[in-house]
Amino acid sequence: MRQAAEQSIRERRLQTSIGIAVTAIIALALLGIGAATHPSHHSNQPSGESSYASLQHISQRPSNADATGGILFSTDGHALTGVPTIEVYVDPLCPACGQVDRVLNPTMERLFSAGQINMALHPIAFLDQASSDAYSTRASAALAYVAEHDPKHLVAFMGTLLEQGFQPSETRFTPTDDARIVAQAMRAGVNGDTARQSVSGEYTDWITASTAYTLSRKELRNPDRGGFATPLFRINRHIWSMGNAQLPDLPDALLNSIGLPKADLGNPGVKPAVGPTGTPSD
Repeated sequence: MRQAAEQSIRERRLQTSIGIAVTAIIALALLGIGAATHPSHHSNQPSGESSYASLQHISQRPSNADATGGILFSTDGHALTGVPTIEVYVDPLCPACGQVDRVLNPTMERLFSAGQINMALHPIAFLDQASSDAYSTRASAALAYVAEHDPKHLVAFMGTLLEQGFQPSETRFTPTDDARIVAQAMRAGVNGDTARQSVSGEYTDWITASTAYTLSRKELRNPDRGGFATPLFRINRHIWSMGNAQLPDLPDALLNSIGLPKADLGNPGVKPAVGPTGTPSD
């Protein structure tokens, strides 16, 4: 009876955490795991201006990266016209990112493959301190490399990195070597040469600098939590509040927010109603 009661409490806490995620920040109370939140208000946090300047000085970056640390990609390899852009801010070690991606990734992949959205990935690494081998930085750098060299498989690669059974635990971390990251990339369809090169460390400095700048951006902060937290989604530069949806309802909430009937998901001939500049609906 006690175990059943404790399980019931944990489930209610998870539902509540999803319901109050008004800035797309999921607070996982289930199993006692909290959402990864960076204390961006600390005095040692770089200012927006200085961290932005530092990011611009990194010369070794993905060719399709923008000045904010995002990597714009689409099924055609360039920005599509007439469709919304969904920004995804993710730390590969963030447990909340994993839970949300496992629910949303199939929908995102269908939208992406049909050319119904552009995507801008912001791979960040503020959970390195929870690992013994800088896992967040290494996995984020691998995502950045694949975003440049094989964008068609990027959504799938993000899914394999965050899938249950592979994503390392933030609280009980087990060292995860580069070979395992490469294997996940290849499982997602990335060719072997690209997958192996993705863990070369080519974009490590860029990931570090873009993370610092992301954490300094006031427009990305959740005032209720005092800082930046993941996962975070923006649609046409507007934070997606997820419509107070519970975890299983997030795919429908996303389609509603971009104005796309569920029956038209994956139909290349139908574009979301919000278009490239519209505000998402909650």
